[in-house]
Amino acid sequence: MDDPNKDTDTRDLDGDGKIDEKISHFLYYWDDRIKYLKGVIPTLKSITDNFVNGTLEDFKDYIQNEIEGTADESYDSEGMPTTSYTPGMLSKIGAGENITQNGSIAEVAEALDVEFWDSQSEASLDSIISGFNDFISEAEAIQALDLDRLTANWQTYIKNFYNEDAGTTTEDGATITDYYSTLGEVKGYLEDWQTEIVEGRNALPSCEMGSLFSEPESGGSSCEPCNSTYCANDCIVSSGQDKSPIPCKFNFTSKGGTLDYAVDDEITSALNDIDALISKISDFQDAIKQYAQDMENAYVAIESGYGGLNPATYSWTDSRGDHSIKAEVGNYQLASTITTESGSWLKKTICIHMVNYSDDGTNSWVQITRQDPKSKDVKSGKVSLGMWNPFFSGTITRKGKASYSYDNVGLTN
Repeated sequence: MDDPNKDTDTRDLDGDGKIDEKISHFLYYWDDRIKYLKGVIPTLKSITDNFVNGTLEDFKDYIQNEIEGTADESYDSEGMPTTSYTPGMLSKIGAGENITQNGSIAEVAEALDVEFWDSQSEASLDSIISGFNDFISEAEAIQALDLDRLTANWQTYIKNFYNEDAGTTTEDGATITDYYSTLGEVKGYLEDWQTEIVEGRNALPSCEMGSLFSEPESGGSSCEPCNSTYCANDCIVSSGQDKSPIPCKFNFTSKGGTLDYAVDDEITSALNDIDALISKISDFQDAIKQYAQDMENAYVAIESGYGGLNPATYSWTDSRGDHSIKAEVGNYQLASTITTESGSWLKKTICIHMVNYSDDGTNSWVQITRQDPKSKDVKSGKVSLGMWNPFFSGTITRKGKASYSYDNVGLTN
């Protein structure tokens, strides 16, 4: 670089052991740019760590617990070990070898015989659980990789989570998808579940409510049918002529109901659990998008202070006028994987494709453009020494291309 502007070489950038000589300002510019790029790496690593081992880990664990439930070990009064199982909201007997009890959603879905209880339906509980299990497997595979490798290659796997091309169609007719979009569809299915549950609840007979009275003689209590003057609505009549049908809906609330003779409102509980799941999914979607944006934004300072990312431009001025060097690269993209889906919900095919693994030089190229003054009158004092570049356009451009595929690499000028 023939920039005549000089700086004292206090960093010994030319490696000759001298720190009091003058060197081209470009060397300082380039050194600062490289230092910035190196300084970005810890930032990128921190952002990746927070996403992979924070946000992704938390959401994966949340979903896994809601599918598998939790088992707590304790000891009984005789000191013998015992295990108590608590199902998650998505737990379903048969969906896992350790699942011994249906969760809130499966319990209500089975009792009301709603459409999503049918494993053959498009948005069945079974299909949602299966999709979440696939997500858990992919999350665990990513977390098993070294953090430095994840940071360096984040663009190769983030497209499975967030792809700006999601919804577009590939040449073979498949639709590009990602977890951000898929989770949006899942939220729609969950809202449909809520609608089905409410409709199923509304079709139930009303509960025969009663008032709970204690029986001092037996030490127990009994549920007495409501009369015309008083009703506590704190029990369900479970015997006698006024025995309540089960399941049934509560008349004192717009959406509640029970599946047994306990006044514990399993229906409202299931609806609230679905609301909580939708909220968790929304938060994770936001985090996916934010991760991609944060990684891109880590380079924001180089865009404004170090000549830009692409193209990168360096400029200087001397006695001949203004000069610039512009380095520009093509739309090269790292080889990566994308997820596509095709077919109907009954026979949907989901594929993972390798993309950007070959190029004929259309995208993989480097171009250098130098711009110098032209037809510039060069003087010494008042004396004209002639015209600088009188027959020159002022621009020199050189371009190199790379063509590659899985079996060869070629370079051309």
